[in-house]
Amino acid sequence: MIDRSYLPFKVAREYQDRKMAKWMGFFLSEHTSGLEQERNRIDYSSELSLADKLLLLNQLYSHQLTGILTVPGRTYVGKVKNLTFQLISFETKEGYISIQISEILTIDLEVEYESA
Repeated sequence: MIDRSYLPFKVAREYQDRKMAKWMGFFLSEHTSGLEQERNRIDYSSELSLADKLLLLNQLYSHQLTGILTVPGRTYVGKVKNLTFQLISFETKEGYISIQISEILTIDLEVEYESA
């Protein structure tokens, strides 16, 4: 319900638009679909800088650690086998792949748990 108590005329304060319910449903539907699109959007604002990517990839390479690389639309788990300033050679369970460093969104270390 719309608050029109500030209006000076009683007719204007008590006016009820019968079609308002239809429009409110329309606006609610638009708002819901807008929220759904926002939830499905990928946030690239936390993307790593080139220097940070090179540092993390160099650490994975020099210590031969297993890493998790995220590129748009895909996540790879494996080890860095070759590293240049433009691309890396990455060994996964499926085989070797080349990835452009500029395409990498996140780099994480895979934590391996040892059973006691």
